[in-house]
Formats: sequence, structure tokens, C-alpha cells
Amino acid sequence: MPKQTESDMRKTVDNPADYGDRDAETSLMIIKRIFESPIFNPIDGRSPYFQPCITQVLIELNDVLQKAAKKNLRVTFTDDIPQSAKAKDITDLINDCRNASCHVPSGKRIFENNKFTFCVISGYSPQAMFINGTALECDYHDDIAIFWGNTRLYLVRHLFRAFHEANAVFSDL
Repeated sequence: MPKQTESDMRKTVDNPADYGDRDAETSLMIIKRIFESPIFNPIDGRSPYFQPCITQVLIELNDVLQKAAKKNLRVTFTDDIPQSAKAKDITDLINDCRNASCHVPSGKRIFENNKFTFCVISGYSPQAMFINGTALECDYHDDIAIFWGNTRLYLVRHLFRAFHEANAVFSDL
């Protein structure tokens, strides 16, 4: 029998793609547990645990949404995503926010020569921040807007909804 190389030892017998649905189910379970935690019941955007919880949700949800897209089951809603945004749908928006949240030197955190890293605006706040003619705001009384640079993610209208739609994709399989 030939000697196994280190590269051979890292290979698995099963195709890693076979684990995709199970990985997605695990990620969805993690997200559900985070959303059921005291940080979100009621939502406490001032908690020191809010940002790391959102970051973990973005990591897990991005992975699930990318897996759904590979199955031609992409989550594509565009509500409250500006047409001027680079993101064409929620799958892109979650990916952008995940990258901005996880990569400290990310250019996605820069807006008008300022660095906006996880700026939280709770409830209806028109023009909460106004920079060089651009308003950074939350348009809804019942939601929280989180900004990385000028990229806005709504907690309820984007994150919760994307979770529920991704959950439906994988529960139907």
C-alpha cells in the first residue's frame, strides 16, 4: 500500500458537498437560538452582546443563502434595498454586511471619508445622520437599522425575513 501524504489524509471519503444541507440546517438552528436569546426578546441594541450576535447571524445566514443560491433557490427579495446599492437582492446584501462585519479593514465600512462600523439606529429616525447630502436613517418605528459604511441592514425587514425565507427553502428539501 502506498504511503499516504498529508494531502491525502485531509481528503474525506464523502464529497463535502453532501454535507451542505446538514450544514444549512445546523446554521439555521444556531440562528434560531440566537434570535430566541434574551438579546432579541425584547431586542436590546445597546447590549454589548448585540453586535457579536448579529455578526454570528450574518456568518451563518450568508452561508445558508449561498447554499440556497447554488441549488437555484436563491432568496431574492429586494424590499428596502436601494436601487443605487451594489446589492441586487437580500442574498447580496447579507453577503456585503457579513464581509463588512467580519473584515475590520474592509472598505465596506467607509462612507464619505468616515468609518461607520455597526452604527445602530432604533425606530423611526429620519435623517438620524446627514453627511454630504446623504441621510442615514431608519424608516420604521418597529425596526432597527444597522449601518456598515452607507450599507443599511434592517433587523426585522431584512435579517429576520431572510432567515424565515432561507428556513423555508431548506425545510422543503
